[in-house]
Amino acid sequence: MSLAKDLLIILSSRSGGYELLRRKMRYNDTYPYMYKGLMPNDQQPTSQRAIYTTLYRLQKNNLVTHREHEWQITKKGKAYIKAKLARFLPHFPKKKPLKNIPKSMIIIFDIPERKRGYRDWLRIELRNLGFIMLQKSVWFGPAPLPHKFIELLQNIGIMQNMKFFKASEEEIA
Repeated sequence: MSLAKDLLIILSSRSGGYELLRRKMRYNDTYPYMYKGLMPNDQQPTSQRAIYTTLYRLQKNNLVTHREHEWQITKKGKAYIKAKLARFLPHFPKKKPLKNIPKSMIIIFDIPERKRGYRDWLRIELRNLGFIMLQKSVWFGPAPLPHKFIELLQNIGIMQNMKFFKASEEEIA
């Protein structure tokens, strides 16, 4: 995603000054409630100048405001997030990590780079559904998947990039 979208997502969860924004960008914690831990560790930190420039451009477009040394998202900015980024927000609440849940499904996916946002979104959804990552595109978790989730995969057009296998924890270990 672009820096502008990253900053809008950060500001949609809480207002903050430059230090909060720099910290979120520096530690690859761009998506505080969604993508934590999914961004590549070797990603270059965003420069302070790029953050300033992007914030002022967002302010010029009335997507954010700057008051009392704090940046805040506007109603127009929230509408933009809702319209443009809703597909990337988690649809399923995160399940508590229970060790006794029987895991019996392996999901392998190969989503093209042009659909990177969906790939990142899928990783979040799989984690929320109780899956564990074996590799970036190989996940192991409980079956069956919710019917709503399958429909969502078909609607966004990534179902053809996915394979499902039956397995047991003993076979994986």
